[in-house]
Amino acid sequence: MKSLLVLALGAALLAACVDPPAPITTPRTPPPPPVACTLKKPASCAGTIPSYEKDVLPILKRACFACHAGDGMAVEDHDFSKTAVALAQRSRMGVQVAACAMPPRQVPFAPADAEVLLMWTSCGGDEK
Repeated sequence: MKSLLVLALGAALLAACVDPPAPITTPRTPPPPPVACTLKKPASCAGTIPSYEKDVLPILKRACFACHAGDGMAVEDHDFSKTAVALAQRSRMGVQVAACAMPPRQVPFAPADAEVLLMWTSCGGDEK
């Protein structure tokens, strides 16, 4: 019995002296390099001005609602699922889109969507 106890104690001490295994790490994919922002607000409001319900809301649902609606991480500041909030934030939204600050690079706008939003934020529409 003593020999089993001594053997177990010796094994425990020996195990304590062994270096722990190195943590398993997975290589991270580096973020894509910054892309020069080429978006510009429209020079004039000539032409058809986008409608919030018909033109803008579908773009917001696709590109913005993941963070700015429901239980998204930015919903407390900007809940774009509420029309009144989107309309009140229209100018700020235009600044963010024109600066390519929103949406995040992981969810880029199609160029046509960016143009629609910039026209709507600059020129308003049927909700003005």
